[in-house]
Amino acid sequence: MGNITRSFSIDVVGVTTFVIFRWRKVSDPTVEIDRRVFGPAPAVTNNFSITDLDPVTYEFDTYVSSDGVTLNTLFATYTMDVKNNVITNERWYYVVGSGVGNAPAADTQSLVDSNLDGKTVTGVFQRAFGYLLPTSEWVRTSGGVDLVGALEFNQDDVYIVEVSYVTQSTDTSGGVVGLFSGIKVITANTTLDNTYYQKRIKLNGAAPQLVVTMDSIGNIPDGRYFYFVDNDGGAQLQTKVVSPDGSFKWNGNTTAEIWVGKGEHLWVEKQGSNFELVQAHPGLTAVYEIFEGTCLAHPNALPEDNTLFSADDYPRIWWFLNNKLSPTLVISDNNLDLGGYVRPANKQGQFIISASKRKFRMPDTRNLSKKGLARFDAGSWNLDATRAYDYPGGFQDAMVLRHRHVMHGFNAISGPAGLLFLSRAGGTQGKRYDAGGGTDNFGGSTTPDTDFLTGDTGGDDNIVKNFGVIHFRRI
Repeated sequence: MGNITRSFSIDVVGVTTFVIFRWRKVSDPTVEIDRRVFGPAPAVTNNFSITDLDPVTYEFDTYVSSDGVTLNTLFATYTMDVKNNVITNERWYYVVGSGVGNAPAADTQSLVDSNLDGKTVTGVFQRAFGYLLPTSEWVRTSGGVDLVGALEFNQDDVYIVEVSYVTQSTDTSGGVVGLFSGIKVITANTTLDNTYYQKRIKLNGAAPQLVVTMDSIGNIPDGRYFYFVDNDGGAQLQTKVVSPDGSFKWNGNTTAEIWVGKGEHLWVEKQGSNFELVQAHPGLTAVYEIFEGTCLAHPNALPEDNTLFSADDYPRIWWFLNNKLSPTLVISDNNLDLGGYVRPANKQGQFIISASKRKFRMPDTRNLSKKGLARFDAGSWNLDATRAYDYPGGFQDAMVLRHRHVMHGFNAISGPAGLLFLSRAGGTQGKRYDAGGGTDNFGGSTTPDTDFLTGDTGGDDNIVKNFGVIHFRRI
């Protein structure tokens, strides 16, 4: 007996008796291993788990039963790789005119079943006749399958629709191999339902803000996943994914929301009362980092130029500023959006936020370089007397600015050749006694033993040779 547990969800429509869910190994399909019975009059959605499975491939059958024992009408069959927790294919059975499940009515051409939404239908089979020809005898529709030409669904005939999961994605970290059951595109704020389960969800918003709300955690069977990607160049600046009643667990954090930036991806899997992040772009955990660039075209980053932004445009950095930083590392100021706003002194490298206005202002590190703090554990900050605000982001002025040197000199009518009398504080020049015995008059002083100053030259802050960069923060 194995030790694997897998979760399932059965949607039942129009059944007033019983539903039986049984499972068999593909290697020995004639042997029923066990079954679950629902009913009488089972709920529309039935969530449950099966324990003690082996790491092999199984077939799971759903039957309608008159008494909870007899296998009367086969409803659906799933082939599942239990080891990797992926369904590889499905077969859906329809008895025309039976009223069971989503069976089509007699003498019609349309089969509509939400269980087929977003899935790849690879075949339609009519019992006793064989496979119907695609395009000329059946076509895929948004709601299911339609017969073509003179073909109609005949009373009591059995039709089988086959679904294949052919789009494969591998977790490059060496984890589980997952299969997507289709693609969904989101262009506006959307609440997900079961048609988004096991899908690759493309985020392509038409506005700067895009919010995706997960289905209620209680509706989603364990193991169901959602793969979000932002590669289509949508108008959204950053997508926020929220859960109404569950939490996202990632990197030691438990949050009610998670975020997808430009060019990023996010694999979310439901387990228990949480959504676990199976795989995520590194940008998720790199938020708040500083880096240098030489152009503005860096995705998921903003320059440190004092610009004001809305928290709803960039929800990830907003969450970080409000949940991961101590009050000494961020400035709270409700006046940050007023005209002519002046930053608090000596805090050029810190963010400014207003919780009530849901706005933040970037640091302003233009024309500044970085220097490591002497001490940076929380108990030892504010010990450097030369730094006006001795915390990360605090400003420190240059120690050597544009200046003159004081030199002590004297005036003489004779002396060693080449003696230079330097300019004094009053700005007048001294005299130089040259090797020929003469003097060059530079308007020098006649006062002996005078302190003189050198002239000032060079730029204000050019301590070393440099090239210009832009300071960015990852958001």
